[in-house]
Amino acid sequence: MIVAEKPQHLSALENANRVRLARTERKRQIAALTYAEGKDQVAAMICDPPDLWLTASLEYVLRMPQRAGWSFVARMCRGAGVSQDRRLGSLTVRQRLALANQVSASVVHEFVRENF
Repeated sequence: MIVAEKPQHLSALENANRVRLARTERKRQIAALTYAEGKDQVAAMICDPPDLWLTASLEYVLRMPQRAGWSFVARMCRGAGVSQDRRLGSLTVRQRLALANQVSASVVHEFVRENF
């Protein structure tokens, strides 16, 4: 008996939908938190991003906490010296830590203490 595999384009669509749904669920969770808690969660995600977030733009990630708008994103990225159009996975460790430090310094200090 020959088992036919799914066509590649269908597998890619399934994977894209899985990533989209997981990101949306995480975004809802962060939006439900207070502004300070949301910023802490985003900073932790920037320090050590899960695989499905590596292709997300910084603009998308930084706008997750409630009340975080375009000016917040621009200010955080400018302070870290990175473009808001960059993908999270394309940042170096130094850039990720600098950006996370702009968002929430306490999370970065804890991350560095635990990992370096």
